[in-house]
Amino acid sequence: MKRRRRESAAARSAAGSAAGSRDARKNARTRVGAIAVIATMILWMALSFGGGKLGLPIRYAFLLDFAALAAFAWAIAVMWPSLRERFGGGGE
Repeated sequence: MKRRRRESAAARSAAGSAAGSRDARKNARTRVGAIAVIATMILWMALSFGGGKLGLPIRYAFLLDFAALAAFAWAIAVMWPSLRERFGGGGE
């Protein structure tokens, strides 16, 4: 009888660690996305300001804007599963 209890405890522990690793991956994904958003915003503002002060051509400003938009899109794509899970699961 004790042996079965130990096996079920081991099975529960394995299931708990699988859920824990899933939560850890979700947290890591969200953290990476948040860092990407913050870094993109800071770099975008700093480089826009610096480019204006240096008198760089407007085509570099557009290039910088498109690079920032791409970084924001990537961050949203990385965080999308976590956001969907947090805010309702997509209409289920």
